Amino acid sequence: MGFMPYVADVCLVTLAAIIKWTSALQCYDCQNVTDVNACNKTVTCASNEACFMGSTLLTNIERTYTLTCKDNIHCNPLGPSSALVGRSVANDESSSIKRDVACHECCATPLCNKALCNHPRPATCTDDQSVDCAKIHSLFNVCADIQKAKLVCPKFCNLCNVVDGNWNWWSSWSRCDVTCANGTQTRHRTCTDPAPQNGGLDCFGIGTESQMCILDRCPVHGGWSLWSPWGSCSVTCDVGMQRRDRSCSNPYPSKDGDHCYGDSRDDQICYEPGCTNGGWSAWENWSSCTATCGGGLRTRDRMCNNPFPSYLGRYCDGPSQNIDLCNNVPCTGTDIQFVVGTPVMTHCSGLRTCEVAFDTFISRANPQFNLQTATFTASKTGTYWFEWNLIAGTNYPDCYVYKNDNQIAKIVLDSNHTHVTYANQVQLMMNDYVRLKMCDVSWFFDPNLHYSSTFTGILIS
Repeated sequence: MGFMPYVADVCLVTLAAIIKWTSALQCYDCQNVTDVNACNKTVTCASNEACFMGSTLLTNIERTYTLTCKDNIHCNPLGPSSALVGRSVANDESSSIKRDVACHECCATPLCNKALCNHPRPATCTDDQSVDCAKIHSLFNVCADIQKAKLVCPKFCNLCNVVDGNWNWWSSWSRCDVTCANGTQTRHRTCTDPAPQNGGLDCFGIGTESQMCILDRCPVHGGWSLWSPWGSCSVTCDVGMQRRDRSCSNPYPSKDGDHCYGDSRDDQICYEPGCTNGGWSAWENWSSCTATCGGGLRTRDRMCNNPFPSYLGRYCDGPSQNIDLCNNVPCTGTDIQFVVGTPVMTHCSGLRTCEVAFDTFISRANPQFNLQTATFTASKTGTYWFEWNLIAGTNYPDCYVYKNDNQIAKIVLDSNHTHVTYANQVQLMMNDYVRLKMCDVSWFFDPNLHYSSTFTGILIS
């Protein structure tokens, strides 16, 4: 590197205005060392050489030093016509460090080059000794140009307090703005070492730098493909299963990616036509008649099991039971338990619900029948036939029949059925009772049933 005097940072060490080299110097001689105090090798310079020391800043904390002899022409900042011994400090503005990266300095006393280049910036404000500041100012008004004057005549122009800004250290690189793949990281520096003062220049360059950061490839998490169409049913009739699938391939997961969550297979029930429709068995024999007189019923059954219908097969068409009338001969007098008439409505509640009583035994005055409560109590176990012949006038009540405490029938009379005959076959155990318990009537009509209404009970088996 040639010497380009950087006058702002030059510290001239003047040993004499004009030096005549009468004897050779002995200087330290080491190449690219990091500790100048560890340099113990010396060299004898030629008569036209001075002790030299140069340094280069490799990183923001590491500097190397070279100690040797140097021709005076390289040590003289003003050229060969002067024998001044001095120094030069150079800056590398393209460097991210923006610090003094090179220092070349000479001296003319034996072994003086160990203490050089350890003060890269002058500590005092001085004018260039090679310039007559007063004369130049009178000719060119040098103080009017602050930036030029502070390089040559800062003390003369009273510019010692002018401070140009200098970049501080770069901050550490920020974290990458992504966690995988390629991103960006930044670092910053401030113009505070020193900050510009008293009209000094701001720092030249940028305060923020960015660079690409390359991380591991981002993991690819798996995604489900579409479901495949449903497969065929596992059976050709009745009920089976069918299946469909999907794969974790939209996209496939990478080595570090998550696999798809959920099931890759789906099943559902499928229905096909029934395998077998039902068929009737032969009719069974007729049952015994439900009454020995007065008309009863007999039944016979058949089963839909010839064959049974499969799960989705069709059930047999038609009835599974036949019902037929039997023993339709009149009952004898001993079979008739009671025949009562002339109903009376009593204990009406709010002219809405009335108890029913009968006034007269028409046939067979039976102590098992209570006229006041219209209740028949069985003295023996058997099948009984009860018949209610009810006639209404202008009022159309609904009457209720009970076996013990359970309602077994509702007899409805309305404007279309003012005369209703209702019959019911009832199985009674001894001491069970049947009762025409109550009738509901409208509050604005006479609640009485017609006097010709009757209630008959017959033991049929």
